[in-house]
Parts: sequence; structure tokens; C-alpha cells
Amino acid sequence: MAYHYQFKYIVIGNSGVGKSCLLLQFTDNRFDSRNESTIGVEFGTRTIQLKSKPKPKTVKLQIWDTAGQETFRSIARSYYRGSACVLLVYDITRRNTFQACSEWLNDALSQCNASHNKIHLNNNSNVSNHNNSNNNNNNSNNINNNNNNSNSGMSDNHHGMTIILIGNKLDLERQRQVSYEEGERFAKQNNLAYFMETSAKTSEKVEAAFINSAQIILNRIERGDLVADDVHASNGIKSGDYMKGLNGNGGSGGANGSSSGGLVKIDQNPSNNGGGGGCPC
Repeated sequence: MAYHYQFKYIVIGNSGVGKSCLLLQFTDNRFDSRNESTIGVEFGTRTIQLKSKPKPKTVKLQIWDTAGQETFRSIARSYYRGSACVLLVYDITRRNTFQACSEWLNDALSQCNASHNKIHLNNNSNVSNHNNSNNNNNNSNNINNNNNNSNSGMSDNHHGMTIILIGNKLDLERQRQVSYEEGERFAKQNNLAYFMETSAKTSEKVEAAFINSAQIILNRIERGDLVADDVHASNGIKSGDYMKGLNGNGGSGGANGSSSGGLVKIDQNPSNNGGGGGCPC
């Protein structure tokens, strides 16, 4: 299927937080309770349509799911570079996975933007606050097609990367250890694009997490903050056939529609997957 743009995504976070289940739910519309821990990386794609003027634009999401175990961290790092979007995932029922978000975020910033100085986290980011109020704010955080995102105080720019914080396993509300407010505060203090809670099991807000983040990136392209072409593909954004003028103007259909995607296993050795150890974009 022809598309206007291709965006490279990377999904990071501790082992067992549901990264692979989120990817599987988004690409294949299913949940597998037997899903084993990722070894190395997994790879999935899905083509969606996003709001744009005068017509919706078709965008292909290329999503890399990384292993959360420390043993495979060095392998996963080779896939960080050249990402348009980072989904940082934790488990709302396991506080330690939330406390690890600072390390994951710092790792992503240093690896994805090797050409920039390492960005240090806001020292006021207190992920150890044990305020366990169970106020489950169900805002969908829909991103519209203007220049502002829906969460005041949050940013959509980390040297060109869009970073989203995801609190997963919303279906286990009674076992919650991390409040909605703590996740929201972490996202704001570290200038992340936005924060959302999801359930890979029930599919609640999984679509929104991927589609809203893609809409943010497209909005930034269309207002000139990001350049999308083969020369600048190192930022995780690649122009498709429509933008290259090979297949006309395209873009028919309703916004936020999608085509089927897929999920495949990737060799643990990045050099065996092409692209010099990274994404082929």
C-alpha cells in the first residue's frame, strides 16, 4: 500500500510491562496471554490515515519492540537511533517499572540523538512518590490537527523525537501501585509529548496511543518543524511514494482509518537484519 510518510517507532521499558502485547494489539488486533519475553527485538508495521488538509494522509508506522531484560539491552540500543517516536511503557501494577522510566528515558535520549549532547532528566522528577491515589483519569488525550497538544505543559520535541509515556495494564486497576497523577507529573516534568494509560488486554486506548503520537509527528512536519525525505531519514521519518510524486496525490478515505499490519521476529544480531544494525529506513 502506497503511503505519504513512514515513521519509525521504538517501544522501550522493563520486561513484562506489556510492550509486545501493545504492539500485537495494534498491528494484529489481538491479545496473547502466553506472549513470552522478547529476545532482542520484534518488528511490526501498520498503515494508518491521519488528519490533514485538504485530504487525510496515509502513514506507515514501522514499530520496533525491544527486550526489557538487561541481558539484551546492548542489542536493543542499536535500534534506538533514528527514531521519530519513542513509546516509554511501564506497568501500573509494578512500581519498580515506573521508577525505571528515568533510566530508560535517559538511555533513549542519549542513544537516539547521539549527535546531540546528552539531555539530563529534570531533577525535580520524583518517581518515588508513593501517592497511590486511584484516580483513574480517562482522558483520551486526543490530538487534534492544530499546533497545540492536549496536555498543557508537555512538549512534542526532544531534538526532533516525539516521546510518549504509557502506563499499561489498565485492566488491573485494583492492583494499581502507580497513580495516574504520578505518570502525568513525570511526563510534564520531563517535557514528554503526552501521557496515557492503556490496556493491551482489552485494547483500551491502544489505538489512541499510536495514532495520536503519529498525528503529532505529522502536524510537526506540516508546520515545518520536521523535514521528511530520504536525506533526513535519520530522524525516523521517510517520505513515501505519494510525497515523491510516483502515485499521484493519494490520501483518500477517512482520517484514522487503517490497513492491516503484521508482526515478525528479528534476529538477535542486528547486523543480520540489514541497515548496519539499525532500522532500514
